[in-house]
Amino acid sequence: MEAAEYTLDLRIAACFVILAGALLLGLPTLLLKQFQDPDATVPRLLRGFAGGVIVALALVHIIPSAVGELNSLLTFPVGGCAILFGIIALVLIDNTMTALLAPPAYKQHIRDGLESSKPASNVRQYVTAYSMELGCIFHSVIIGVGLGVLTESRSLIVTLMVALAVHQGLEALALGSVLALTSFSFIKKLAMLLMYSITTPIGIAIGIALSSSYDPRSVTSRAVQGTLNGVSGGMLLYIGMFQLIAEEFSREDMLVRPRLRLGMYVALCLGAASMCILGIWA
Repeated sequence: MEAAEYTLDLRIAACFVILAGALLLGLPTLLLKQFQDPDATVPRLLRGFAGGVIVALALVHIIPSAVGELNSLLTFPVGGCAILFGIIALVLIDNTMTALLAPPAYKQHIRDGLESSKPASNVRQYVTAYSMELGCIFHSVIIGVGLGVLTESRSLIVTLMVALAVHQGLEALALGSVLALTSFSFIKKLAMLLMYSITTPIGIAIGIALSSSYDPRSVTSRAVQGTLNGVSGGMLLYIGMFQLIAEEFSREDMLVRPRLRLGMYVALCLGAASMCILGIWA
C-alpha cells in the first residue's frame, strides 16, 4: 500500500471531526440570546477568554512557525516583516472599513463636533467580525493543508485530528462571541461561522490532492506557508490585543466591579493557557 493511501481514511475523517469541533463550540454563541447582550456577565467573560485564545494562537502557534520557516530562507529577518505586514494591513483594512461602513449621519455628527457613540459602536463590531474572520480563515487553510499532506504516520494524524478539533472549536467560540454582538441577521452570522468552520476541511482536501507531489521542505512551500502564517499571525495579534482585550478591559464598569475584573483576568489567562497547552500537540 502506498504511503498516501495508508493514511487517506484518517485524513478524510479529520475533515468531519474538525468541522464538528468548530460547529459544536461556535453554534451555541449564535443560538443563545444571552450572548447578544454586550453587558451580560457570562458573554463578557467568554470574550475575555476569546481574547486569550486569539493572542496565544498568534504568539504560540502561528508566529513562531512563520518566523522559523521564513528566517531559514534568508539571513534577513523576513519573518518579522511578514508579521508586521499583517498588522499594518489590518490597521489599513480596519480604518478603511470603519470609514466606509460608518453611516453618513454619524460622519456629519463628527463634522459638526457632536457626539454619537452608538453608530460607531455598531461599525466597530462589524469591522472586528470581518477582520477576525479573515485572519482565522488564512490560518485555518494553512493548518488544513499541513494535515492533508501527512502520509506516513497514522498515530500523528490521530493526535493532530483531536488537537485541531479542539483548537478550531476554541477559535470558533471566539469568532462566534464576536459575531453574536453584531446586528447581522442570524443567517449572515451562521454563514460566516460556517465559512470559517469549513476552511480547515477545505485545506485538508487541498493537502490530500497535493500530497503526492507536495514537498513541505521545498523553498517555495516554506516561503508561501511562512508568508501566509506571518500575515495571519500579525492580523490575529492585532485583533486579539486591540479589538478584543483592549475593547473589553477598557470599559468603565471594570473600575468599580472588582469581581468582574478578577473574572475577566482569570478568563483571559484560561483562554491563553488552553491554546498554550494545545501547542504541545498542534
